[in-house]
Amino acid sequence: MERRFFLKSTSFGAGGLLISSCIGFMGCETEPVEPWEPNFFLRIMPDGTVEFSCPQSEIGQGTSTGLTQILADELGADWDKIKIQLADGSFEKFPGTQGTGGSNGIRKLWEPLRKAAAMAREMLILAASKKWDVLPVDCYAKDGFVHSTKTQLKIAFEELLSLVKDEYPSEDIAYKKESDYQYIGKSISGHKNKKIVTGSLEYSMDVTLPNMIYARIVRCPVFGGVVKHFNADAAKKMPGVIKIVQIEPIPVFENDFVGGVRSGIAVLADSSWRAIKASELLEITWDYGANASLDENAIYNEFEENEKAVKPIEGGAFSDFPNAPIEETISARYTIPYQANACMEPLNSVAFHKGYEVEVWAGTQSPQMTRERIAELTGLPLASVIIHNKFAGGGFGRRFFTDFVEEAVILSGKVRRPVKLIWTREDTISVSKYHPYAVEYWSAHLGKNNIFLGFSNKGYFTRASNYPSYLYGKPIRFHESIQNSAKQLLPRASWRSVMAYPWGFGMESFMDEVAHKLGKDPLAFRLELLGGADVSSLNRNPESPYQLEAIRLRKTLETASQKSGYTKTTKEGRAFGVSAIMYNYSYCAHIAEVSVKEGQLKVHKFTSVVDCGKVINPSQVKSQIEGSIVWGLTALLKGCITVKEGRVEQSNFHDYPLLRYSETPEIEVHLMASDHMPTGVGEPGVPGVAPAVLNAIYNATGIRLRDAPVLEIP
Repeated sequence: MERRFFLKSTSFGAGGLLISSCIGFMGCETEPVEPWEPNFFLRIMPDGTVEFSCPQSEIGQGTSTGLTQILADELGADWDKIKIQLADGSFEKFPGTQGTGGSNGIRKLWEPLRKAAAMAREMLILAASKKWDVLPVDCYAKDGFVHSTKTQLKIAFEELLSLVKDEYPSEDIAYKKESDYQYIGKSISGHKNKKIVTGSLEYSMDVTLPNMIYARIVRCPVFGGVVKHFNADAAKKMPGVIKIVQIEPIPVFENDFVGGVRSGIAVLADSSWRAIKASELLEITWDYGANASLDENAIYNEFEENEKAVKPIEGGAFSDFPNAPIEETISARYTIPYQANACMEPLNSVAFHKGYEVEVWAGTQSPQMTRERIAELTGLPLASVIIHNKFAGGGFGRRFFTDFVEEAVILSGKVRRPVKLIWTREDTISVSKYHPYAVEYWSAHLGKNNIFLGFSNKGYFTRASNYPSYLYGKPIRFHESIQNSAKQLLPRASWRSVMAYPWGFGMESFMDEVAHKLGKDPLAFRLELLGGADVSSLNRNPESPYQLEAIRLRKTLETASQKSGYTKTTKEGRAFGVSAIMYNYSYCAHIAEVSVKEGQLKVHKFTSVVDCGKVINPSQVKSQIEGSIVWGLTALLKGCITVKEGRVEQSNFHDYPLLRYSETPEIEVHLMASDHMPTGVGEPGVPGVAPAVLNAIYNATGIRLRDAPVLEIP
C-alpha cells in the first residue's frame, strides 16, 4: 500500500475522523524542515511550537483549555509551547465534532483527541528510537522531548521533524497511564486568560479588513412583519453613509437553527457609530402582519386548549403503569416564560462575499452548519465558503443559530466589500431569538394506604422537545409534548440547558410536593427512589461507555447532604431546598439555603455536588457550576421576556436585568471522584437551580410557587 493512500484512508475516533494526508513531506534532511501535521488536530512547527486546531468553539466556557490538557498529556508536549487555534468550519476534517452545545465538547473529543495525540507521540518515539538504535519501549515523551531510559538521551520534538515522516502509527495505540498525567486533573489557568484580561484576545468584533465597512440593521419589531415603505433621505445625508439596503425576510426552516432573518433596513457606513446614528434617522413603515395583535396571553390560552388533546405515548421505558387501582391523584402545573440569552458580547460577524467565494469571521457555535447554510444561501459550492471561527463573549446557545452571519453575507454581497455587522444591545434583547415558553404538568398517583405508584407527565412547548432521562425508580407514563401552533410569534433559540430547564423545574419541584404529601423528607424520598432504580432500559447502546446509573445521582445527593449540613427543618431562620438532575450523563445535586423575611427572599448559599466522570480541569468544572447557578438564579428571580402587540417589551439590562455580584450567594462546589468517561458541565448545573430555591422557599414559608419568574413572595 502506498504511504499517502494509507494516511488518507486510515480513520480513528468518533465519526471517522481522518488522519491528515499532510503527514508525509517530500525532500530530505538537508532541505528546510517543514512543519509536521500528523492529523487535523495538531501541527508541530520547526521552532517546537505545537499548534492545536481546536474544533470546539470557545465562548468563555474554557473547553479549549481542557482539550489542550488532554492533547498535552497524550502527546507529551511542553505546555508553554502549545498554541491554541480555533478550527475553521470543516465537516471533512472534524465530522460531527464542531457543534458546541449540549455540554458535549469534552465528551465528544476525549477519545478521538487522545488517540490523535497518542498516535503522534508513538511516531515521534519510533523516529527517536531508530536514531538512537534503542527499542521504542525504552523511550517516552515528556515536556516536548523524547527521552531514552537506556541512554539518558533526550531529543526535542522539532529535531525529529525530518525523521518522523517515515514512521507509521500502529493500529493498537497505548494511552498513557493516569499516574503519568501532568495536566489532566489539574486546575490549570486558561491559555487565553492573560489576553482576555488585557484586552488583546481577538474576537470577531475586533476583526479589521482592508476596505471594510460597517452595518446596522433596523429590523421589524414584530416577527413575521415586513417593510411596507421607508424614507432614508435623512440617513443618507449623514457623514460616512455609503449605502442603504433593504433586507428581505428569510423564514425559519424546519431546522430552526438556520434562516429566521427578519425584514429590515440596513445602513452601511464607514464606522459602526455612524451606521448606528444614521439608522436612527430612518423612517420605516411596517406591515406587522398576523402577529401584530398577539401577546403572551394568546400563547397561554392556546396551551390550555392543547391540554385537551394530549394522549399518552405508547411503549418505551417506564410506560407500563402498575395495574394497582389508583385511589388518589395529586397534580401541579409549572410554567416557564420566554427568556433571552443576553450574551455580554452582542452578536456580530464579518463577511466578505467576493462573488466566487465567501469568507466569514464570526464567533459561532456551529461553524460547520453555518458554512453549509452560507453555501446554500449564496449558491456557491461548499469549498468556496470559509468560516473562520473566533473567540466569543458568551453564547449560551444563541450563537448556534446562523441568522447574524446570513445578514452580514447578504449585505457584503450587495457591495462586494467586507462588511462588519454589529447588533446593538437593544437588538440582542428585543429582536432576537428566545428560549421558548413552556408548561409542565405533573401528576402523582397513590394507591391504598397512600402507597406511591408512580408519575404522569405532559409538557407543552413552543419548541419540540426530547425529555431528559428520568432516573427515579417509580414508573412514569410519559405524554406527548405538544408544540404550540403560535410558534412563529417569537423565533426560538437554544438556551443554556434548553428544554431540560422546564423539565427539571417541574420534576424537581413536584418531587418535593409528593414527598410532603407522603409525609416524607424530600431528600430522603429522593434517595429512596434512586436507591433501587433500574434504568438499564434507558441505555440505548449497551456497548457505549456512557451508561445511565441512578446510583451516581444518589451519591451526589448524599454528598450534598453531608457537605451542606442539610436538615428538613428551618435552622436559624433559614431553610434548605433540594434538587437532583442528570443531564447528558453528568449528575448534579444542589442544596439551596434561603431565608424569607417580610416577603423578601435572600439566597444565602448553594452547595452543589457534581459527578462528571473523570475531571479534566477541576477549576473549570467548578467555574461552570458557579456560572450555572448564577444563570439559573437570574432566570428565576430577575425577569423574563414579555410580548405586547407582537413585539418584545424589553430592550436592555435596565428592563432585562441579570443577577448582580452583590446578589450572588456563597457557592460551594464539590466534585465526585470517578473513573467514568468524562462528560460535560456547561449545562447540567442549570435545571436544578430554580426548584432547589422554590423548595427552600416552601420549607421556609409554606408557600408553594410554581411559576417563573419569582419577583415577589406573597
